[in-house]
Amino acid sequence: MSNDYESLLSGLEDKKPEEQEQPKQPTRQRRQRKAAAAETTGQSEQRGPRADPAFVQVNANIPKELHASLFYYLKAEGRTLSALVNDLLAGYVEEQGGIITRRKPK
Repeated sequence: MSNDYESLLSGLEDKKPEEQEQPKQPTRQRRQRKAAAAETTGQSEQRGPRADPAFVQVNANIPKELHASLFYYLKAEGRTLSALVNDLLAGYVEEQGGIITRRKPK
């Protein structure tokens, strides 16, 4: 055997099993482990408005040019997309007659 190969093998033999590199767990397993840990500690895995039950996520498809221009102007104003969408939707709802509260079915 060559010296390079022998030195490589001897380097592996010197390491204890726990010191050797462990393969990363698949993403799904990591997510499940984090979720289980969050359940036991009572903490949500999500942060910010996503973790707040008073908020819901809304998705929309817009043209790429509009998206690029939108984020250019938002950055210049130091504003977030969430703040803009909230203001626009609140204005629309107000024009239509205000917020409609849900009523529990009888």
